Amino acid sequence: MKRFYVLLALCSPLTAFLQCLSNSMIMYKRSKMKIKIAAFVLAVIVVNNVWCSGWRKKSIPMVSTVMVFAPHPDDDVLGCGGAIIKHVAYGAQVTVVYMTSGETNPGDKKPQRIARLREEEARRAAAKLGVHDLVFLREPDSKLRVTSKTIGKVKQLLNDYQPDLVYIPHKKDEHSDHKATYDIVVEGVKKLRGLNPVVLGYEVWSPMLAITHVAEISDEIQVKLDALSEHKTQIADMDFVAAVHALNRYRGILIGRVSYGECFQLVAIE
Repeated sequence: MKRFYVLLALCSPLTAFLQCLSNSMIMYKRSKMKIKIAAFVLAVIVVNNVWCSGWRKKSIPMVSTVMVFAPHPDDDVLGCGGAIIKHVAYGAQVTVVYMTSGETNPGDKKPQRIARLREEEARRAAAKLGVHDLVFLREPDSKLRVTSKTIGKVKQLLNDYQPDLVYIPHKKDEHSDHKATYDIVVEGVKKLRGLNPVVLGYEVWSPMLAITHVAEISDEIQVKLDALSEHKTQIADMDFVAAVHALNRYRGILIGRVSYGECFQLVAIE
């Protein structure tokens, strides 16, 4: 029993705490039931700590062709801007597909004007990341739907570009357009023949609990923030730059005690 607790302690960053706790439980022999309960709680603590951190997670794969599907202009930068910079530096062909142009803006009655502004912002931001191949599908903002038409458009793009790696919002993102983007792209990938890209989910509105892949972006963080700053219509009322800076700092500490990081979740295509 003691060896079991020692092994658990060695697997956790909270070594001192766990060793102390395990010693206390071993000494407390009057109640076997309490020891079993404490052992279970301890195991949960360790598993949670390891699972929610980036410990032993895989690095994002470096491949030749990458596609990023963003529900709106700015989601690509927010969710995987650092990873995009890494792929470009590696020499990959990176294409970003914007499902909508984000034309819905509270208080503004000229959606076409907003759409033009946001597409211009997307081009400037992408250029800072090193990306120049952009596709605007111009589906309705806040009303993106999973239909045969949207799935067909995505499938055609996938067939045309033949990506090795695809980025999409992760499955548990709470924004309706993000959920729809996930479902549309997954369905599109399922319909492919002879093409099996790796699909990774990124986080924007809803942080992920389960992480499979990580990107250390300490060298890329400033360029990512500069790119995000080009989305002036979005940061005017909400400081997304500060928010993503804090998120990437938090992820960096957890994934390996580095300065900044991005986290991703492998999407199982069945």
